[in-house]
Amino acid sequence: MILTLLVLHLIGASLWVGGHLILALGILPQALREGSAKRILDFEARFKMLGHSALAIQLITGIELARRLQPKMGAWFSFETPLDRTIFAKLVVLTLTLILAIHMKKKVMPGAGEDPKKLAMHIRVVTLLALLLLVFGASFKNGMFL
Repeated sequence: MILTLLVLHLIGASLWVGGHLILALGILPQALREGSAKRILDFEARFKMLGHSALAIQLITGIELARRLQPKMGAWFSFETPLDRTIFAKLVVLTLTLILAIHMKKKVMPGAGEDPKKLAMHIRVVTLLALLLLVFGASFKNGMFL
């Protein structure tokens, strides 16, 4: 069961991080050169269902994996052990990701119009947060807890 959870979590991470890297390193620079947000909005429309599903899979499997590593959920916020600090760090980064995603959808995208510069900072920050989730997740395997 834990292997299944881990594989699903890694598939979700691959899709989430990979999609954001494609957006930040491939599509965003083109959109900025062209001065048009069309490429970004088109990508977002195509990636939305897959990306949201990947993030949901990561959330569900990540909580279950954390619960199996540290069954006392209250300890996740205790900072007593490196494992607790790493779980907490992932929860903080996940929360920031969700806040930025909601902000982007509700406030930034409706006002972006055709200006990709209004989307660029959010794209870069969410991509950085995705990479942080990846690094913190990799630390579980390698035992390099915070």
